[in-house]
Amino acid sequence: MTSRVSGACLFISLTAAALCAQSAGNPAEGPGLFRAKCVACHGVQGNGGGGGVDLLQGKFKRPSSDSDILGYIRNGIPGTAMDKVDMPESEARKIVEYIRLRAQSHYANEVTGDAFRGKTVFEGKGGCRRCHSIKGSGSHFGPDLSDIGGSRSPAEIERSIVDPDAEILPQNRIVEVVPRNGKPIVGRQLNQDSFTVQIVDTNDRLLTFERPSLTEVKILMKSPMPSQKGTLSSVEIADVVTYLAALKDRQREASR
Repeated sequence: MTSRVSGACLFISLTAAALCAQSAGNPAEGPGLFRAKCVACHGVQGNGGGGGVDLLQGKFKRPSSDSDILGYIRNGIPGTAMDKVDMPESEARKIVEYIRLRAQSHYANEVTGDAFRGKTVFEGKGGCRRCHSIKGSGSHFGPDLSDIGGSRSPAEIERSIVDPDAEILPQNRIVEVVPRNGKPIVGRQLNQDSFTVQIVDTNDRLLTFERPSLTEVKILMKSPMPSQKGTLSSVEIADVVTYLAALKDRQREASR
């Protein structure tokens, strides 16, 4: 980890059982190895190098097995600025363990609510199912949240609840299409190419438009999702965050 990591980086799961299996040495050696081999480019807090990567908070972009991760450390990542680190495999494993322990600790500190209560708020007072779906239940207008806990940190989930405009991922862009003969229609963009535009509208309808039939396709810079700040209490928001943070693709997690 002696050079900057670009957009593609590691993904590390956080299960306690895997932690026990990863290394047999002294876990206290991990912080020292991380400081010696990784801090120069990733920083003391693990969030240097850009690309939205935060090593010590479990924010990574490249789904990988543990052996893949060790390979990235010892061999680098072709096509990126991530160079190989000259170190024994046993030391690389201790760095991986340290990163995972820190991320697990961060996750535990962030999640303070009650998942059962959060599910009740999500499906009731919060009205979240009017736009979102979980495991096929709900609307498809907003992003599917079935695996949100596996791709977003609790802090990021909370921010999307209280300040939806803070970050709108490209795959969640809302567009307004204006037909030549009809009123403008707002929907979440699914696909578009030189010939067609496909969206899911606010009524959960999948609509496809031929480009010649449209006068305009405009990306909206604001999220249609209302902020829940002031609508939900801080306790209710913490409960919803805890519920959503626990939603992960278990099959995918098990395969890592």
